[in-house]
Amino acid sequence: MSDQLLSELIDLIPESQRERSGRAFYSGRAAWAKPSRIYLIGYNPGGDANDPGTVMDDTETILQHDRYSAYVTEGNPVNEPRWGTSMQASVRHVLGNLGYDPNLVPASNLFFARSLRADHHRAELMQQWKEECWPFHEHVIKSLGIEVVMCIGKATADFVLGRDAFSKHRPTSTSFTSTMGLRRISKKYDGPGVRVVRLGHTSSTSWLGVERDPSPYVRDWCANDGH
Repeated sequence: MSDQLLSELIDLIPESQRERSGRAFYSGRAAWAKPSRIYLIGYNPGGDANDPGTVMDDTETILQHDRYSAYVTEGNPVNEPRWGTSMQASVRHVLGNLGYDPNLVPASNLFFARSLRADHHRAELMQQWKEECWPFHEHVIKSLGIEVVMCIGKATADFVLGRDAFSKHRPTSTSFTSTMGLRRISKKYDGPGVRVVRLGHTSSTSWLGVERDPSPYVRDWCANDGH
């Protein structure tokens, strides 16, 4: 499955973003080689939009690796519950608690162009980019038999839930609110087919520490059951 699927996904990277600084794949080849219960989607790649590495350059580099995760190889390696711990450490923590090797979890972003902050791009341009990238994500979901789309942040979840496939999804009766640092709400959305989980964004408050960690809340839907 891996080579054919990766070739198809590369073809689905929008022309408008191919030569921009950014990233489409956050995981190496092994993560796209077999079915996965979860698919992790952030909003867009962080960092300097003037970084010379394009989306296509980055794709070629990452897919040279069989086992790879940007959440493992990049960012602050600290694994302790404190303010300021990086997104990468938080994602590693939650995936580990759910029984996953981050190197084997398919992961990407709603759109692939890089920015220091999401609002550094014009709203209408970001909307265009998200629409253009959705066929990529749709193909991942169908091809890998995804059961739960795990969205990092409200903006990511809101866009996913606005797609036709998720138009009948509704929030469950429960949620989890981080009670340390900035308040961030995690929610589950159930409906026909693939479920959606919204994880309170971790760019400004860590997922590390019992008061912040959403993994117990999402474990019943997202835990690794042997995929």
